[in-house]
Amino acid sequence: MLTRSILFRRFGSKVLPVAQAPKEDIEGLEKYWEKALNWYNIYNSRLSLKAYRTIAPFLQLGKAKKVLEIGGGTGSGAEILIPQLTSSATYTLTDHIECFLKVAKEKNLPNTEVLKVVPSHLPFAGESFDRFLALATIEELETTKKVLTEAYRVLQPGGIIGASVTGKREADNYRVISERVRQKFGIVSPLRFRSDLKNTGMIKRMFNEAGFHKTFMFYENITFKSNSIEELKSFFLQEPSLAEQPTEIKQKIDNYIEQELTNLLRVEETPLATDFLLIIGFKL
Repeated sequence: MLTRSILFRRFGSKVLPVAQAPKEDIEGLEKYWEKALNWYNIYNSRLSLKAYRTIAPFLQLGKAKKVLEIGGGTGSGAEILIPQLTSSATYTLTDHIECFLKVAKEKNLPNTEVLKVVPSHLPFAGESFDRFLALATIEELETTKKVLTEAYRVLQPGGIIGASVTGKREADNYRVISERVRQKFGIVSPLRFRSDLKNTGMIKRMFNEAGFHKTFMFYENITFKSNSIEELKSFFLQEPSLAEQPTEIKQKIDNYIEQELTNLLRVEETPLATDFLLIIGFKL
C-alpha cells in the first residue's frame, strides 16, 4: 500500500516526487507485472483497449491540447487516442511500474512524454492539462479519493476526466469464473480492488467530493471474440498466479476451467465477456 510520505526518484532526465511504499510491496508489484507482461498485453488487446475506443468520443480529443494519463501501462491505450489529437497537442503518459514504462518509451509515441509517477502525488502544477485519463486504474488504489482530488487540481476549467472501473458482476462471467477458480483452489490474487467502487452512487459521491459536480456513467460489456474453449482457457492459465502453480494443481485448474467454459459456451450458449463502468467528469 502506498503511503503519503514523499521521496524524489530520477527517471530519465526528470526528477519526480514519488510516494514511498514499503520496499516489499513495490518489489512485489514490479515482479508480478514483469512476469505478467505478456498476459497483460493479451488482456489489453482483447478487452481494455475496447474501453479506450468507447470512451474516446466523449473526451472531445480534437479540442484537447494537453492530455495526462495515469496508469497508462505500456502505452497501448495512448496509441488509440493520440491519432485523434491535433498535431500540436501533447500527451503525458504515466505509470509507476518500470517494465510498462520501458515498453511505452520504446514505442516513441509522437508528442508524448513518458514519466514514472504515483497518481496520488502528481508532480504537475495546477490547471496544467485539459484532459485526464484513468482507465482501469482508480479501483486498484487505496488512495482513490486523493487521486481524484489530484485530477481535479491539475485539470483546467472546462477539462474532462475519463475513467473506468469493473462493471456489473452478473454481466462479467470472465470475472465470475476467475473468482471461482481462486476460491476452489485457494489461490490469492496479487492484485487488490476496492469493493466499494462497485456502487455507482459511491463513485458519483467520490467524484463530486473531488470537485466534479457534473458526471455521467454507462456500462460497456466487452465480449471475447472467440468460442474456442482451448483458446479461452489458455487466456486464464497464462495469468502468472495460475501459471506458476504445481503441475498437479495446474492440471486440475485446467480441467475446472474447461468445465466452466463448456457450460458457458455450449450449454448456456453465452460468450465469455467482461464488463466496465465508464465515467466521464467535467471541471466546470
